[in-house]
Amino acid sequence: MAEDGSGEKKDVAVAKHAKRQGGFRTMPFILANDFCDRLATVGFGSNLISYLTLQLHLPLRGGSNIIQQLPRHGKPWTRSSALIADSSRGFGSGHHVRLP
Repeated sequence: MAEDGSGEKKDVAVAKHAKRQGGFRTMPFILANDFCDRLATVGFGSNLISYLTLQLHLPLRGGSNIIQQLPRHGKPWTRSSALIADSSRGFGSGHHVRLP
């Protein structure tokens, strides 16, 4: 038995289990988030190509070049923000960021 700050005694196994977070339990949420991100990218791209060609009168070749560059520049930001969010909640093994 271990004693916490309030003076109550707790079982050590219960205390270890309460601190454990993340792991494979979060994997479905990460995969679903990635799937939704890819789906939104495809939808955004199709709407953007219509906007670039019909409203801004950009040639199809120029619009398609812009669409091809968007995922290359967007994916690193998605991954880095997920890493920061996981490390701030204590799920990652990297640095722990304290957010106010």
